[in-house]
Amino acid sequence: MHSITAMKTIRIIASLFLLASIARGEEPKIKVLIVDGFSNHDWRHTTECVEALLLESGLCEVTVTTAPVKDAAKLAQWRPEFPRYDVVVQNCNSLGSNYRWPEPVRADLEAYVRGGGGLFVLHSGNNSFADWPEYDRMIGLGWRKADQGVALEINDGQVVRIPAGRGGGTGHGPRSELLVRKLTEHPINHGYPVTWRTPDIELYAYARGPAENLTVLSYASKKEGDKQWPIEWVVNYGKGRVYNGTFGHIWHDRRQPESCQCVGFQTTLVRAVQWLAGREVTYPIPANFPTAEHVSLRPFELKYRPAEGWESLFNGQNLDGWTVRCRPDDKDKAFWKVADGAIECDSLGRPEHDYVWLEANKGYADFQLRLKFQAFKSSKGNSGVQFRSRYGDGWLDGPQVDVYPPDPLRTGLIYDETTGVRRWIYPSLPDSRMVREKAPASAQATRLVYADDDPAAWNTLELVADGTKVTTFVNGLRVADFNGAGILDDRVHADRQVGMAGKILLQLHTRDELRIRFKDLWIRTLTP
Repeated sequence: MHSITAMKTIRIIASLFLLASIARGEEPKIKVLIVDGFSNHDWRHTTECVEALLLESGLCEVTVTTAPVKDAAKLAQWRPEFPRYDVVVQNCNSLGSNYRWPEPVRADLEAYVRGGGGLFVLHSGNNSFADWPEYDRMIGLGWRKADQGVALEINDGQVVRIPAGRGGGTGHGPRSELLVRKLTEHPINHGYPVTWRTPDIELYAYARGPAENLTVLSYASKKEGDKQWPIEWVVNYGKGRVYNGTFGHIWHDRRQPESCQCVGFQTTLVRAVQWLAGREVTYPIPANFPTAEHVSLRPFELKYRPAEGWESLFNGQNLDGWTVRCRPDDKDKAFWKVADGAIECDSLGRPEHDYVWLEANKGYADFQLRLKFQAFKSSKGNSGVQFRSRYGDGWLDGPQVDVYPPDPLRTGLIYDETTGVRRWIYPSLPDSRMVREKAPASAQATRLVYADDDPAAWNTLELVADGTKVTTFVNGLRVADFNGAGILDDRVHADRQVGMAGKILLQLHTRDELRIRFKDLWIRTLTP
């Protein structure tokens, strides 16, 4: 158990490190802890995006702790050491679930913020913990029923308090582009334009709570003349500071949506973290900050850190860690090689071959895989990414994410090579023939880029295998959302030792003339 004395000791040690940095003339980095583990939103990708943006700023060190809510014994032992950090980013949402933090963790967060810590409540984080009164006091306003606190409305530039029970519970309409209006000048938004546009945001009507020691920073309305509701606000809680806002929405259907590419959100995130940490807010407002007329977007690179479980499947130099799987007649044909830092398969002009796979030596069960592939219009062959598969007796059993440059519709859909199956399982079709009308709308929207048009053009593919649920993304958009219960875990797959665990392989289809390249293959094991 953590004691008050232990917490004070941690703070003293942290202060000594801070003083040492100051003595060297350095600005110590802000230590940020992201807490995640459950949400009706995509909490894993949200954490990735926030972590990448904070690290990219050069001002922060970031640690992630994930609440192990699916393992009661582990959850009982889970105890984040909040005092080690300057700022805690809360990326958990318990709405619609029974997930909760253990009582000691709740008490620790209260003590941390009350004692001077900084808390950043990220987007739907404020939907959480309706049964926790002190949490409501920390966040000021959240997603609550009509009788669970006051709501705030902005009317003629003034904050109007709406009593509990009057008006509705918290809700929002469809995500949309909104005009953000600054209400209060604050170190976080100092130098921002009075109004600026942000995309793909939810406007919370009737966010409710105690609203004590709360300052509204900005607000918006769905359209001119509608009610105006807060978008972001700050709360003083004891000696600590809290930032709470609805920017940064990330759902399950896309990667890096416009909401997190918004330069306004990116800038506010870093500046809010500086303020929460008690630092002078110095992070610059970029020249491309959005205006009253225009949204401003900036894609960014995610970070693949061993601390978050990521490992590289390809070293960029050779095929160490990989094995070619094929029939003996194809053994010496060298279709797979490394060229210019990428894995390349080239069978153009050489169709006399059977299936030839390149197998990653390590096996995986539940995992998240990301890679880039380069496609060529001049190549008419078929490739794919086998997963949870096994090669034996001259054949490969297991499911495959299709990669088919001649027809983008198939890319990201799931075919099953398993003996006794050999059909499309997402969408569910009786055999190997793809029926365009049966393909999901998400696949109809898939577009690829080709190196014939731009030698620097690469496509992205992501595969998430979590139990019987398999999700794929192509160029950031979700294609497959497949629940394989009763298929991947059935007797046929169990007898072949595939479907729920196995190897990852890249495919060259029999008799195909194919040129395709792969790079930046990153994978991490998913834990319960």
